[in-house]
Amino acid sequence: IMDGVGGGCFSPEDTATRAMLVTMLYRLAGEPYVPVEARYLDVDSSAWYAQAAAWSQAAGVAEGIGGGLFAPAMSVTRGQLAALLYRSVTGAVADGGSDMELALHWAVFHGLLQGRDGGALEPDALATRAEIAVIFARLMESGLCG
Repeated sequence: IMDGVGGGCFSPEDTATRAMLVTMLYRLAGEPYVPVEARYLDVDSSAWYAQAAAWSQAAGVAEGIGGGLFAPAMSVTRGQLAALLYRSVTGAVADGGSDMELALHWAVFHGLLQGRDGGALEPDALATRAEIAVIFARLMESGLCG
């Protein structure tokens, strides 16, 4: 589901990018065939995340950031992580980000997302690779993703 960042490193404290996260979700979904390329101006068809971006767009899991852009190198917040997980697992379709609060409640209810030190959920904070690895482990153990 999750690879290192190259050079034998995992970089747990680094933030995760949109490309990394949709690739993980795509792998979790079993890497389904996508008959079309992503229709984003900043996703080259030969990029390592191109199939994942196309899948996330076709499945309604991830939206672009506007202007035809996907922003693959943009870091993901904890709230965005919850929304992408929610859409991927439940089949809900992206709707301009208005599902983030529902997704946060869903992720907390199912024990996927917990507060950081001090108990604060911090949905606007950037998600680290370590946090995402733990959340994906919880998701896979939960039985939510079949």
